[in-house]
Amino acid sequence: MFPLLVPTSRKTSEKWGTPSSKERRIRVKTIILIAVILGSAQVGSTQAMPTIEQCRTTANHLIALSSAELAKFQNQMTAGDELVYSTQLAKCLEQYPTVLSQPQSDKLERIVYHFDADVIRRMLDFMQRHRLADKFNDEEEARKSK
Repeated sequence: MFPLLVPTSRKTSEKWGTPSSKERRIRVKTIILIAVILGSAQVGSTQAMPTIEQCRTTANHLIALSSAELAKFQNQMTAGDELVYSTQLAKCLEQYPTVLSQPQSDKLERIVYHFDADVIRRMLDFMQRHRLADKFNDEEEARKSK
């Protein structure tokens, strides 16, 4: 089963203000759909391969989102949730390459890429904020010289 990814953010209401009823409905529908599709989280368990139906339904839902809706959904997730989610979507694309049409697969691959790029950006921002980037680079240089 996919882990349950219920995006949460303490900053959501600060960024966008109070959501309109339409935005609340979209969020609730998205969370319910994801909860139904992805199943419940089981801490410490191994993740099984997603089923064809889970992949198809999740992909169709994500593909149908506008860029703004996808950005809002993405901003509600933690970097960890985003990484797990993109990994599961990538597994779908690998395991079931013919489930979606070529244009659908292309769009889903761009979504996965966008999620992964956002995780990398968040990690780099964290490293820079906490002055860990220099230490990381120093250790990488030391590793290369061995």
